[in-house]
Amino acid sequence: IADVDPMRLDVRTDLFLMQRYALAVLWHSTYERARVADEANPPDDDTMEYLNWDDSENWMTGSGICLWSGVSCHRRHGSPPDEIRYDNNNGVTRLNLTSNDVRGTLPREIFTALTDLRVLHLDGNELTGTIPSELGNLGRLEQLHLGSNFFSGTLPSSAGRLSECRYLFAGDNYLTGTVPTEIGRMSSLTELGLHENDLTGNVPTELGLLGRLDSAYLDSNGLSGTVPTELGRLRSVTDLRLRRNELTGTVPTELGNMESLEVLYLDGNGLGGTVPTELGRLGNLDQIFLYKNQLTGTLPTELGLLSDLDHVYLDHNLLTGTIPTEFAGLSDVRDLFLYNNRLTGPIPPRAVAGMKDLVRLRLHNNTLTGTVPSELGELSHLVELELQENGLGGRVPSELAGLVNLVTLKMHSNGITGTVPESICDLQSRYRLDEITTDCASGGVVCPCCTECV
Repeated sequence: IADVDPMRLDVRTDLFLMQRYALAVLWHSTYERARVADEANPPDDDTMEYLNWDDSENWMTGSGICLWSGVSCHRRHGSPPDEIRYDNNNGVTRLNLTSNDVRGTLPREIFTALTDLRVLHLDGNELTGTIPSELGNLGRLEQLHLGSNFFSGTLPSSAGRLSECRYLFAGDNYLTGTVPTEIGRMSSLTELGLHENDLTGNVPTELGLLGRLDSAYLDSNGLSGTVPTELGRLRSVTDLRLRRNELTGTVPTELGNMESLEVLYLDGNGLGGTVPTELGRLGNLDQIFLYKNQLTGTLPTELGLLSDLDHVYLDHNLLTGTIPTEFAGLSDVRDLFLYNNRLTGPIPPRAVAGMKDLVRLRLHNNTLTGTVPSELGELSHLVELELQENGLGGRVPSELAGLVNLVTLKMHSNGITGTVPESICDLQSRYRLDEITTDCASGGVVCPCCTECV
């Protein structure tokens, strides 16, 4: 850097030589390495061109590093607070190369020389290799975004030394190994994103120490063990996602203490036991995804207290008992998925009448009995109604003709008889109804407008 750099900094006295050197190493480990590789393996099609650093303005020129694209520095003495880019060298506080077609590896010098760094945004590129263990040297770092790259190896345990870091995102990579327990020392952390990697091992109990945490995304990994009860200490968390892992055990009752929780995704695991009644204390809950587990027992009546619930996905479990009448309290619910369980009893008319905003209702593949409630016809927003593969009887209520937004109506594989009212058939020609299935093949139902007879 001393010999080639057009700026010719004094190697003995210049305070910012090492920061300029670190950025030059980044350039050579990405841009230059990718350029050499592209020249050695040119594309077959002459019209194609490899992408390499969409914006590289001023990099490796005689300009000060504070004018290089994506680089911001401390403001100069006496200058306005927002003047963080200028033609000079100074302490680098931000490096933002998000979605810049950066290819190559991330050099350790970034973490040893840029000691003033507050923000590091490298997400949405094609970076490979490992995340250097020197990561923990950036003691002033507040934001770390490394997501949507091709990083492999482990997340360095030295991340635990980033006590001022508020955002740590390294999702959508190929990281392996365990989630470092040292993350529990990141006392300022508010958002943690390690989703869509190949992480294994347990969910660290130390996450329960992160009192400022707002969001935790650990979904789509290979995490095993149980859901830590210590997560119940996280009173500020609004979004908890542990879906699509290999978790076992039960849904901890302690999750009912997470008073700020709005989104709970635990689907796609091997969780058993019952749905905790304590979840009924989560008054801010908007989405609950517990589908594709092995949950047993009955549906808690306490869920009916959650008037802000918008999406309830409890399908693909082993739930038994009846649908609680108390579900009438789900006044904001749009999606209610209870299919592929072992539910019995009738569809409670009072519960149906209370869910005025319902858009999709899927109750199929249970053992429900009784008749199709006429109150369903009052759900003017309903788009999907799937009641097939139950033990329902009686006739198709004419009130369903009021469902002018209905697209899908499935009632086959039941004991329903009679003729589908002409007013319901009119929904096809006059409104949006596209699919209607009944047991019209066996003669149990007369349906001149069914798209499929079973």
